[in-house]
Parts: sequence; structure tokens; C-alpha cells
Amino acid sequence: MKKLLASAIMACGILMLQGQGAKVLNAYNYMNDNELVKAKGEIDQAITHEKTMSDGKTWYYRGLIYEKIYKNSFAMKEGTEDLLYPELQAVKEGSVLTAVESFEKSIELGSRKINMSEVKGHHAEMSMWAYQEGVNYYNEKDFGDAAKYFETCFDIKKDYQQIDTMAAYNAGLAYKLAKNNTKAEELIKYCIETGYQVEQGYLDLLHMYKEAVDEEKYKSTLKEAREKLPNNQDIIQEEINVYLESQEYDKALVNLDQAIANDPSNKALIYARGIILDNQQSTLRADGKEDEANEAYAKAEADYKKVVELDPEGFDGNYSLGALYYNRGAEMLNEANNILDDAKYKVAKAAAEKQLTAALPYLEKAHALNAEDIDTMTSLKTIYARTNQTEKYDAMKEKLEN
Repeated sequence: MKKLLASAIMACGILMLQGQGAKVLNAYNYMNDNELVKAKGEIDQAITHEKTMSDGKTWYYRGLIYEKIYKNSFAMKEGTEDLLYPELQAVKEGSVLTAVESFEKSIELGSRKINMSEVKGHHAEMSMWAYQEGVNYYNEKDFGDAAKYFETCFDIKKDYQQIDTMAAYNAGLAYKLAKNNTKAEELIKYCIETGYQVEQGYLDLLHMYKEAVDEEKYKSTLKEAREKLPNNQDIIQEEINVYLESQEYDKALVNLDQAIANDPSNKALIYARGIILDNQQSTLRADGKEDEANEAYAKAEADYKKVVELDPEGFDGNYSLGALYYNRGAEMLNEANNILDDAKYKVAKAAAEKQLTAALPYLEKAHALNAEDIDTMTSLKTIYARTNQTEKYDAMKEKLEN
């Protein structure tokens, strides 16, 4: 009786093993018949059973099935835009990553029943589809999944001694957009170290650190970037912004001088330097340093004029040059009002009004470019009043009131 019981248990075990083996065979046959939903159902059961889950062949077949699910999911009927296998739309999600995982598991376990070169060939090919899925998810603004697929492409190619820096960079950028700063930093730094997208990589890191308010990493990365890329305009601009925020104007001016020497027609840089010099001359004048103030004023004026020359239809250049003249004219009027000698007063007042009048063409141009700017209209109203242009004064007053 005991022998019969033991035989029965053994027979049951054999049947179970055969049953699981049948699932693998069924999955393979369904795959060859393009009945991929059925093939998926069979192989997904086989990988969970202890008798077949340790067989590299099981995982290889699973990889083939999921690879085919992905590829067939966008196959069209010949001469139409109709899907050839519409039933695959419900199961294609994640099929690329599942195929990759399965081929890797097959390679890890090994098997004498299959050609491992073929397994590796399928595994290597999945890098292409992983990259494509990364693009698809990126275009849908699903940056977390996009990063995962780009990184999968990168990792697969590394297995075959291929370095796909584009995939690595795209993964880093997508992780950055997905707010996974740790992964973004790892991959973008890798690209910088290997010489790929060095300039943009540094800018990506700087913007990421700035957004995360990580001042220590921001400053150390900026220092490194400036050393490696001493003439890069974007990196110089980053450092300029730092100096402007900390009001280290002299340091900012040194960088701007260098940047403008590299690119003498860059109106943004010239305009930035003009603003600093404008602020500087105002501060120096308030401190009673007239000679230094006048020197800075002349430099600011020259920069603003250059901006207007480069972009005659730009609001910023026209407004800033007009405002420079207007503000200096207002200061000169205040100074004139403190003069007790009538003759000297009249001379100083005339000089102040001449200075105000010099602002008119630039402020009027700025107003034509942006009719809603309150500061421009306020300055124009004052000048019109000072120069007895009654009709223009009334019109500007009405605009301001309305």
C-alpha cells in the first residue's frame, strides 16, 4: 500500500511537471500562430511555477512573446490603416521592458536547450525599441517612463560594450524633468565626463540645482563649468546672474566685458552691462562721486545706444536710453532748484530741460512699441508738461487716467 501511495505521488509530480512543460510548449506554439494573447497567458503561468521558472528556455520564450506583442501591436493590414492585431492594444503596455527583463533572466539562468547567441541577439535588439518608447513617452510628457526606457536602452548597449551617450543624456534630461534629481545628476555627469553635450549638460545641472535651491552644488558646478568652458556665453551669463543677485557689480562687469569681447553684437549682454553701469552711476552720484558717476553714465549711454542700433524696434533699448536721459534731467532740475543765483539757475534749468528733451524720441518710440507701459507714459507726461506740449500732455494724462 505504501509503495502504491509513493508511486501515485511520484506520478502526480510527473504529471504536474509535464503540465508546466506543456504550458511552455503551448505558449511557444501559440506564439508561432500569432495567437499572442493566449501565448502570454500560458507563459506568464509557466514563469511562476518552480518547475519551469528556473529554466532559461522559459524566460527566452517569454521574451520572444512579449517582443512579438510589441512589434505586432502597431502592424497594419496591407494597404490600410487598420491594425492587424487590435487585440494586442490591451496587453502591449510595458511589453518592451518585460521582454528585456525576460531575455536578461534567460541569459542569467542559461540553458543547453536554446542558442544563447540568439537570446543575446534579441536582447540587444530591444535597445532600439526601448529608445523608441522613450521618445514616445517623452512626447507625451510622461518624463518618468521616458527616462526609464532611455536608461534601459543605455544599459542594454553597455552589456555589449556599446556606449550610447545620446540615450544616457536623454535619460538624464527626462529624469530631471520628472524631478528625480539623483538619477538625472548621475546620467548627466556621466555624459559630461565622456565628452557628450558638455555645455548643455552643465547648464542642465545648474538649472536643476538652482530650482532645488542647492546653493553648494550650484556654485561648485558653476566654478567647474567656468574652468572647463571659459568662453562659453551661457555659462558666463550664469555667473553674471549670480553676481547681479549678490550685487557684486564689479565682478559682473568683468564677466560681461569678456562675454561682449567674444560676441560684440550680443545685444542681451550689452544691455545687461548698460543696466549695471546705469545703476552704478546712480549710486555713485548719490554718494557725491560726480566724476566717477559721469564716467559710468557715459558708458551706460554708449551701451544703450548700441542696443538701439542693433535692435531699433526693441522696447528695452529705447526705454532704457530714454529713462537714462529722463532721470538725469530730473536730477539736474532738482540741482537747479537749489541754486540761489538767478542767472546760474536759468542756465542750469535750461540744461536740465535740454536733457529731458533728449529723452523724448526714445520714450515716444518705446510708447509706440508698448502703449500699455505706465512708466513710459508717466515720463512722457512730465516731459510734455516741462516742454509746454499741451496737446500731447493732455492726451497722455487721459491715457494714464483711463
